[in-house]
Amino acid sequence: MKKITYDKELNHTYSHNIQNKKIVIFGPYPPPLGGVAIHVRRVIKKLRRQNNIVSVFDTTARHRWRFWIYLAKLFCFIFCKRPDSVYYHTIYLENSLPELQFLFFLRKIFRFDVVLIEHDCCHLYIRDDTFKKAMQCFLHQAKQVVFIGDTTYESYLHNRLTAPCFSVESAFLPPDLSRESEIIKTYPKKIFEFIDTAQPLIVANAFQLTIVEGKDLYGFDMCIHLLHYLKKQYPQIKLVFALAKIGDQTYFQTLCSMIEQKKLKKQVFFLTGQKELWPLLKYADLFVRPTLSDSFGISVAEALLLGIPAVASDVCIRQKGTVLFETGNQKDFFSKVEDVLGFSYQKQIINQLNSKKTFR
Repeated sequence: MKKITYDKELNHTYSHNIQNKKIVIFGPYPPPLGGVAIHVRRVIKKLRRQNNIVSVFDTTARHRWRFWIYLAKLFCFIFCKRPDSVYYHTIYLENSLPELQFLFFLRKIFRFDVVLIEHDCCHLYIRDDTFKKAMQCFLHQAKQVVFIGDTTYESYLHNRLTAPCFSVESAFLPPDLSRESEIIKTYPKKIFEFIDTAQPLIVANAFQLTIVEGKDLYGFDMCIHLLHYLKKQYPQIKLVFALAKIGDQTYFQTLCSMIEQKKLKKQVFFLTGQKELWPLLKYADLFVRPTLSDSFGISVAEALLLGIPAVASDVCIRQKGTVLFETGNQKDFFSKVEDVLGFSYQKQIINQLNSKKTFR
């Protein structure tokens, strides 16, 4: 699989110009919210706008049933829907190999195309040779393989897996802005009291707290150190951590202890639960994503779309306009955030002065 060049803005194209088809999407669908689930929901809306009949088969259900019962349900679903195409989004989940084997078997019977969409840049490194050999066959049988983000694509290169027809694309599709009021109603009232006095407000997010090899995957510890560092310069600075679910409870308590020790309790708000983040970003002065591993970062793109500056680790290609810092480098993180906040505040003052001149 040769290295390819692609648009640095990572335009989302694999669902372009698909019209008047019957499509089945295999993947997670909210709730719960997560990067892949949000991507799937937005792809479905896009495909339906293009006059396609789209049905969803939630692959996360395979954890709730005996697997043979699950496969029987899958067969009945395909038999009833008779799709022209199947989009498969969950290669990274447990039991994806037998599911894919069964799906490609059904393809011979029902004559549909299979498009594989890979979202995870890590799982191949812990897969055994059996999985990789089977995946190599599936990659060659699929109509198209879509790698979400450059690091995901590179994980296949590193594991010597090739696909004859593939693209490297973005996970990002713009949110439905008409749902803003509906989403804001899901936020607790306390968060608006919290952000009302924030100067500035920083937002960070994750699906859940995750420790990998003793390190915070999403860099929330780095955010707390950042807040402590900036507090002298910005006494009213505040930080919102958005978590779809807590995840690692032990580590959550560690973070809470760290916040207490640094006397930041009044400056940190944990927004938990199944809530979309993008309407909150409109209230922020800065969005940060100091992840140690990532495939793109939908929230980064959402922040920039809404005119909010974003600082993120350089662990992968980010949306154009993101201010990057060296992954895991706390000092570089501090420096880039200081630069962005300083520039943003200067811009605000200039805009205020200009508006006063215009008024006069």
